[in-house]
Amino acid sequence: MPSFGGNYRPNETTGWGFSLLARGGMNTDYRTNTFYGADHTGVDLAQMFLNATYAKKFAKNHSLGLSVIGVGQRFKASGLEAFSPMSQDPASLTGNGYDWSFGAGVQLGYLGYVRPNLSFGATWTPEIKMSKFDDYAGLFAGGGSFDIPSSFQIGTAYTARETVTFAVD
Repeated sequence: MPSFGGNYRPNETTGWGFSLLARGGMNTDYRTNTFYGADHTGVDLAQMFLNATYAKKFAKNHSLGLSVIGVGQRFKASGLEAFSPMSQDPASLTGNGYDWSFGAGVQLGYLGYVRPNLSFGATWTPEIKMSKFDDYAGLFAGGGSFDIPSSFQIGTAYTARETVTFAVD
């Protein structure tokens, strides 16, 4: 999935940035008669994140960042008719094409240089509440709810020389 970003540093202690990234590949497609004569069974979920970030250096080797995140996601399911008797809303279970969901959230980040060639970073994103997938209210719990869970990342990077950096996160 393609992604890109950019940044602008108006001075030595402040930075603005943006990024657009996608999460995809969360899909299946079985082209065979599987359940109740469906010609194929599968799901497709794709997510797009647009981040606008402000970062500020608060000490010589330490900075904090805050991102505002806009999220769009689309989902479709097909061939799940066999689960209709178990669904609270069988008409909103399968075969309804793509449905869209939107939400917004924030992300907090820290970057610090322990030594000139050794850095440490961490980010935290609280749960992002999303609008419901109404066309799939019979598939997802909560009448189509598909929020993005909270996440936390940590990482470190060691620059062995100008052209070689080892990173782990």
